[in-house]
This record gives sequence, structure tokens and C-alpha cells, in this order.
Amino acid sequence: CFTQLVDSLGRTITQNDLVPAFISLLKDTEAEVRTAASSKVSGVCKLLQKETVIKDILPCVKDLATDESAPVRASLDVMGLAPLFGREGTNEYLLELFLQLLKDETPEVRLN
Repeated sequence: CFTQLVDSLGRTITQNDLVPAFISLLKDTEAEVRTAASSKVSGVCKLLQKETVIKDILPCVKDLATDESAPVRASLDVMGLAPLFGREGTNEYLLELFLQLLKDETPEVRLN
């Protein structure tokens, strides 16, 4: 599991080597790969510096929130990012995503 790999390798290696690989998974052409990766967003991000999450991961998360595949949108773990950002950061960076997902036409997306 990717999050176990992140946990065992630690912050430095994750920051330098695994972030680009994770971003590739989030942008993969196969919906199944994007679905699996999007469900691990908060687990990976908790070991990253906040600046890296904002600069590298958050743009991918925003793209995934509008992904054409409903399972990708449903598996997106945006709520898990809130503790990383705190109240002000959540309002600034995540609130728009929460609202967008709550308005999704697919019930599974709204429930998650």
C-alpha cells in the first residue's frame, strides 16, 4: 500500500522521490488508478510539508474533484485533508472543493 510505503520511508524520501510518483498516479489515464490514488491523498499528505501539499497535490485534487469518472470523485479523500490545514487553511483551500463535491450529481460522491 502506498501510504505504508510513505510511512516507512519517512518525510525526506517521500518529499523528494515519492511525490512525483504519487502525482503521476493521480493524473493516470486509467480511472481505476486515479480512484485508488485519490483514496490515499490524506494518508500521503500527512507526511508532506504543507507547502508541498498546496503547490503539488492540491491542484491534482482540484482536477480530480471534476473528474469525468464518478468513482474517482467518490473516492477523493478531501475531508482527510482538513486536519492538515486547520480552520483557516481549510476555509482558504478546501471549502470550495467540499461545496463542489456536495453539489455533485452522483449520490456516492455527495455521501463521501
